[in-house]
Amino acid sequence: MQGSASPDARILLALPVDIDELVQRCPQLVQQSDTVEWDDAQGTLKAWRRLQIGQLTVKVQPLAKPSEDELHQAMLNGHS
Repeated sequence: MQGSASPDARILLALPVDIDELVQRCPQLVQQSDTVEWDDAQGTLKAWRRLQIGQLTVKVQPLAKPSEDELHQAMLNGHS
């Protein structure tokens, strides 16, 4: 990796990786988190599910039905 200490570091040599296959074969590497936040610009709640391997986000998708606790907390945080 060129300039690995820099946030603008570049990968110079890599191999293709099938993320879906990696997730299927090594599910222990994957961390899932749900996020619900208040969007001031649109005046609504936004919810999504994020799958990560370490710091690498491999998938983000809208979350159709967040839990009541997540909705309540997001509304409190958005209006504090």
